[in-house]
Amino acid sequence: MLGNAHDREVHWAWNHKRDVSPFVTPGAAGGVTLDQVQQRIGGFVMPGATHLPAPAALGPEGMQVDSGYSGSSAGASSCGYTQLYEQQMAAEDAPMADRQSSRKPARPHHEAPMRKLSVNLIDTYKLINQVYYEKRKRRQEEKAAHSAQAGTSKKERKGSVNNGWDDENYDYIVKNGELFVERFVVSSVIGKGSFGQVVKAHDNIRQEPVAIKIIKSKKPFLQQAKTEIELLQFLNQKDTGDSACIVRLLDHFMFRGHQCLVFEMLSYNLYDLLRHTNFKGVSLNLVRKFGKQIMKALCFLQLRDVSVIHCDLKPENILLRHPKRSAIKLIDFGSSCRDGQTVYSYIQSRFYRSPEVLLGCAYSCAIDMWSLGCILVEMHTGEPLFSGQDESDQIVKISELLGIPPAHMIQSGTKGLKHFRKSDEGSSYQLRHGRRPTMRSLNDVLGVETGGPESRRQGEPGHSVTDYLKLKDLILRMLKYDPAERISPFEAISHSFFGMSESAEVQTEAPTARNTGGAGCGSCGGGGSSSHPQQRARSR
Repeated sequence: MLGNAHDREVHWAWNHKRDVSPFVTPGAAGGVTLDQVQQRIGGFVMPGATHLPAPAALGPEGMQVDSGYSGSSAGASSCGYTQLYEQQMAAEDAPMADRQSSRKPARPHHEAPMRKLSVNLIDTYKLINQVYYEKRKRRQEEKAAHSAQAGTSKKERKGSVNNGWDDENYDYIVKNGELFVERFVVSSVIGKGSFGQVVKAHDNIRQEPVAIKIIKSKKPFLQQAKTEIELLQFLNQKDTGDSACIVRLLDHFMFRGHQCLVFEMLSYNLYDLLRHTNFKGVSLNLVRKFGKQIMKALCFLQLRDVSVIHCDLKPENILLRHPKRSAIKLIDFGSSCRDGQTVYSYIQSRFYRSPEVLLGCAYSCAIDMWSLGCILVEMHTGEPLFSGQDESDQIVKISELLGIPPAHMIQSGTKGLKHFRKSDEGSSYQLRHGRRPTMRSLNDVLGVETGGPESRRQGEPGHSVTDYLKLKDLILRMLKYDPAERISPFEAISHSFFGMSESAEVQTEAPTARNTGGAGCGSCGGGGSSSHPQQRARSR
């Protein structure tokens, strides 16, 4: 038996569609009125249902048994049910009427999509372009405003380094006309590098122009600058007559957290000279003059009581004393060290890096002789002799000209087996990466028998086959793999390429008209302004 009437109503509401029996009258809700059903199912009324029949007798398990309709029950509720249905239908019809009354007017003919994409296609494209460019202009203005705001914040950030004296790279913010230590009036920046920057200034005491090297305010750079100062003071004291072609350090001081080194004012460097020739190179006569002076400087550095390795010899670090004269000086001793007191393994610019440094072997003053050999070839051809993209490629370039290095250098170097491996026969070494070098000869590089590089010097006085053979012999001696076999500067300065007549004296002062004629700096695009060159690191 089902419980009370309320339980029976609930049971019928949930199960009447699932309880299938021929004794059940469809739609007969025993004891449940339409209002109660509507309330329980949220006011939903089936369209067309005007009333529910009277309750029937309950059969077994609560099933309703068909016992006929109760007319009084149907009659009492039919009026209310009909009224409710009409109200609902009226509510459903009302929005349709509203929609019909509020319908949008028909689209004008000229605004039809088909017309815009056919007859009025040009106008459509014009409108699209106009909208596009307006949006792009608006984006550009927003971007410019954002960049200006970022630039302002960047300037503020710059001003926060070293109490506002430095930029974000720890370089001093130079101001034209600024006075350093009540003596030097700065005019302009004339060079930059990893160390800091070089400015042109006027010395109010000496009444002469000077070059001031301003080191970055970071501690490692300041420490290295102190080492450079000590080394330059030592070299200048040894070279009392200023005849060793070494730059003179005039003074040094600290200024707002920066170590400043004051040098004599020199002209542009040999790389700038090559650029003035459109990288076609200078004459053998000028190569001879430059080489003789650099050799003299290396002889001085290798004296027993000096023993200094420059460690960064390259065209950028060889400066002319005057833009129209061939006298030169070596600069930038920031990477230099005493022979026998080598500390760093990453030294020398890549194009001029010696094989012992590339392979990780012990090195000595002989590495500067290797660099000079590369420089002399480049000064005549206009292009670096070994222009590797990285250390591995540099070794490949060297191997293409000189072959594989000696086995004992590969075995003793810390990086030898990084670049080489045993050959299949096991008796020799070959490049590790399997790259087969394209062999070339120094004969072809120099153009010994063809009138110089690309035959540019054919028929010129001083560029005979004999002259080129002498240069080739000197270069091969300077580029010996084994430092012990490499020619020393004392031997090289007496080589036949330099000539016995010029071995006693080197042009370091104002040259005579005969010495600066056709083969002098003037014929190679010399001239230009007298300025300290930028310290470049194109082959690091």
